[in-house]
Amino acid sequence: MKFFDYAITFREMPFNPSGSLTFYTGGQCKHKCQGCSWGDVKPEGEFIPLDKFRGIVKKKRYHTDAVCFLGEGSDQYDLAQYLKVCKDLGMKTMLYTGGQMADFDEEVLLLLDYIKVGVPLQLILGIIMTLVLPLIFPF
Repeated sequence: MKFFDYAITFREMPFNPSGSLTFYTGGQCKHKCQGCSWGDVKPEGEFIPLDKFRGIVKKKRYHTDAVCFLGEGSDQYDLAQYLKVCKDLGMKTMLYTGGQMADFDEEVLLLLDYIKVGVPLQLILGIIMTLVLPLIFPF
């Protein structure tokens, strides 16, 4: 898979105070969600082979116990292979995607401890603020 960055983050996985090793998938997202953090400027990224990925996760697992993928990548088979590496190393796994549960093979879903699907929260809150609140509190 292609990634353009990775970092230890502390807000992606709920109820996980140790944070997560977050990998930012490069340029492969087909959803183009309005309100996405990356918008249209998501970098292409570079391919990280499985053995190099394993080395990164192995090194960082002493700092956190979870791996998060932001964006699903272009190939579910590839995603499943990277998730298996995480599971083999005893890590929790999660995926943030603009897709839907039905978009994913059962193999991928069974390898995930947490998945966030659908449109970003900012878009949902924006709709509530502009459409719903005026109906409840007319001025």
